[in-house]
Amino acid sequence: MSISVSGIQLTTSDPILAKSRYRTLLWAGVLGSLAGLLFGYDTSVLSGALIYLSVDLGFHSGGLTSWDQGLVTSVLLLGAAITAFFGGQLADKTGRRNILRVGAFLFLVGAVASVVAPNFNWLVISRFILGCGLGITSTVVPIYLSEIAPAASRGRLIASNAVMINVGQLIAVVANACVSPFASWRLMFILAAIPAVLVMIAVCFIGDTPNWYVRHNQNDKARKALLKTSTAEQTEQFIAKEQAMMALESESGKQGQLSDLFREKWLQRVLFVGVIIALINQFTGINAVMYFTPTLLTTVGLSAQNALLASVPIVLLGTVAAVGLGFGLMDRAPRRLVLGIGTTGVAITMAAIGWVYGLIDPSNPSVLISWVLIALMALFLIINQGFVGAMTWTILAEIFPGHLRGLGNGLATAIIWVVNFGISLVVLPLLNSIGGRSVFWIFAAINIFAALFVWKVLPETRGKSLDAIENEFRTRVEN
Repeated sequence: MSISVSGIQLTTSDPILAKSRYRTLLWAGVLGSLAGLLFGYDTSVLSGALIYLSVDLGFHSGGLTSWDQGLVTSVLLLGAAITAFFGGQLADKTGRRNILRVGAFLFLVGAVASVVAPNFNWLVISRFILGCGLGITSTVVPIYLSEIAPAASRGRLIASNAVMINVGQLIAVVANACVSPFASWRLMFILAAIPAVLVMIAVCFIGDTPNWYVRHNQNDKARKALLKTSTAEQTEQFIAKEQAMMALESESGKQGQLSDLFREKWLQRVLFVGVIIALINQFTGINAVMYFTPTLLTTVGLSAQNALLASVPIVLLGTVAAVGLGFGLMDRAPRRLVLGIGTTGVAITMAAIGWVYGLIDPSNPSVLISWVLIALMALFLIINQGFVGAMTWTILAEIFPGHLRGLGNGLATAIIWVVNFGISLVVLPLLNSIGGRSVFWIFAAINIFAALFVWKVLPETRGKSLDAIENEFRTRVEN
């Protein structure tokens, strides 16, 4: 079959289509993987750097207090929360690719500024800029991947981004361990500039999504983009469906604004599901473990260098689980089943970590307790990264309707970063005030409610087109 675009005849024979689809999805996967790598490295590298920052008296007179450590960790997340929300809206208006370029540039500026920071305040500002880049890419990359991929492979393509977050975290802890003999936090930061440059290069090789082109009356560009992954017949069907959706939205007076999410019951339900999934992503307690593992391990008697070394197998197991389970189960098992198993397992392991943490006697460190705590942290990461992490990011990229996808996903991602900011800011002070047992039992209780939500409320999205997911939300409320 052939069609004419701007006077040019375009054909879609099977061999040509297969090759074009492979090339398009490959570049999308490369972008998603690099963005995930950048995400993971920059959110985890500080876990090792904190140990040396806190005793660098020339950098910060008197060392860093627990609140200082919380601030320099969480300010990145504050920047991410701000730009996640506005980045989603800008992606709807200016295009996915253009805003991704801005995000990659901010990443690079923040990474370089962090390395050369002469004092604590400079470092805080640098980490904030880094967070602004992170907020944009963490919001827009999953949206881009969800819109560029066919329904059958959408989950795995989005999962490539989420799984590489874990790989980035692993690289961060390995880099921290390798650099630990030099006791240099600047060396730990400098590697963040490399993936930032690679993301900027990858963005140059992608176009915008067919969804965005159609919604901005650029149907010829939409056809060219669609014909890279679809037949001519599928291309015309997609454009017709998208235009029909736009007409329906226009009749309803929707303008793609935040208020639209509250106008109708089915959109309120989408928002409710999105917010809860965003909260689940953070209230597993993942960042209390990822950001502060070395610090937690020093409380059971390990030296700073040994704590960094012990972090490597913990994160390694989580990364293997993310690749083997998070990526392997995507598009092969129901989303709700996988996430339900994950949240239930997280609740159990958090309760166990809390119990063991209560046995710690700082004045009399126990080798046995150290190993049990390390084993439980590794088990927690296996469950969280294998069953929860990739699945929550995938579902968020799928559930919001086309005219609100950037806005809705940006809002949900902003919630992720706000909660991440709050947890990162208060975890160490809470550990010092109410103790590790109480902190981790709080996480366990929250995850019991998360599991109930997943099993009872969460809709299934696997194998469905984005239009079909939208229609299901509509009809479920109407019926």
